[in-house]
Amino acid sequence: MAWAEDAAKADTAKSDTKGKVMTTDSGLKIEIVKEGDGKEAKKGDMVSVHYTGWLTDGTKFDSSKDRGQPFVFPLGGGRVIKGWDEGVV
Repeated sequence: MAWAEDAAKADTAKSDTKGKVMTTDSGLKIEIVKEGDGKEAKKGDMVSVHYTGWLTDGTKFDSSKDRGQPFVFPLGGGRVIKGWDEGVV
């Protein structure tokens, strides 16, 4: 994920997106591989996600799945790169 200015921008990008790569107004690229079935995350929630980070040339640079542990963080608190706060909302 890349940085973002406003998590609300991701809302419009997520409609009907499974299997598609979307680019938000901020430049964040999002691909929903498997949508969660829990309650919708909001600012202040602790969220747990598995992720794989890819460069635009197809090189994998990181993956929580490779380590066998999801990444847990407080959503919207600025504790992670802006793209995480935008992309997970």
